[in-house]
Amino acid sequence: MKISVCMASYNGAVHISRQIESILAQLGQGDELVIVDDCSSDETVEIIQGFDDRRIKLHKNRTNIGPIMTFDRVLGLAEGELVFISDQDDVWLESKVVTIVNLFDTTDMDLVVHDARVTNGDQVISDSLFELIGSSPGLIRNIVSSTHTGCCMALRRTALRELLPIPAKKGLSHDSWIGVFSGCLRQKKLFLPVALIDYQRHGNNVSTMRRRSIREIIPDRFNMISAIFFRLGAKVFIRY
Repeated sequence: MKISVCMASYNGAVHISRQIESILAQLGQGDELVIVDDCSSDETVEIIQGFDDRRIKLHKNRTNIGPIMTFDRVLGLAEGELVFISDQDDVWLESKVVTIVNLFDTTDMDLVVHDARVTNGDQVISDSLFELIGSSPGLIRNIVSSTHTGCCMALRRTALRELLPIPAKKGLSHDSWIGVFSGCLRQKKLFLPVALIDYQRHGNNVSTMRRRSIREIIPDRFNMISAIFFRLGAKVFIRY
C-alpha cells in the first residue's frame, strides 16, 4: 500500500527539519512526502531540498495562496492509496505509520483521526488532544465546532477524491471540511484514542486552540453549511 504524506509549508525553517526526519524514518522507498511551499521567505525551501531524498516531492506556489488552498493543492497531488496529512512543525512518534497502516489493512475505514500529545516543544502540556478539545465523530457536534485535527488524519485516497476540492470559503479549514463533509457522505470514520504525534504549540502556529465566541463561530458555520448545500444539493444534505 503506497503512502502519501501531504504537507503545506510556509516559513517553517525552525521546526520543519525535525518533522521531515520523523516522517521519512517511517516511510518505505516506494512512498512519498509531498510538500507544497506557499512562498516561504525564510530557509524552508532550502532545508527541504537539503534532504536530497527522492521520496520528497517539492512543489512551490507561484504566489502566496494561504494554508487552505495550499493544502487543497498538496492533497490533490497525492498518488498513494493511503494519504496522511501533516503539519510542518509537529513530530511523528515512531509507531504512527505502522499503527495506521495496520488499522486500514484490517478494517474498511475511510478516515482515521488519532490522538496526540500536546507539547510546547520542551514539555508535554497534555497527554491527550482529544480530551482538551472534546473530540468526537458526531456530525452535528462537528458542524458546531469541528474536532477533526488535520495533522492527526489519514484517509484512503478513494475517500479523499470525494472530498476535494476544498471550498474557498472564509472560515473554512481543510481539516474541518474533510471532517464534516466526510460525515455528510457517511464515510466510515474512526477516532483512535492513541497519541501518535507530538502536537507542537508555539507562537507561530497557523491553527489555534482558543475557544471562539458564538459571534465568531456563526458566520463560519453558515459558510460551511452553504458550501455543503452547494456541493451536495439541498435534498441530499437534508437526508443526512
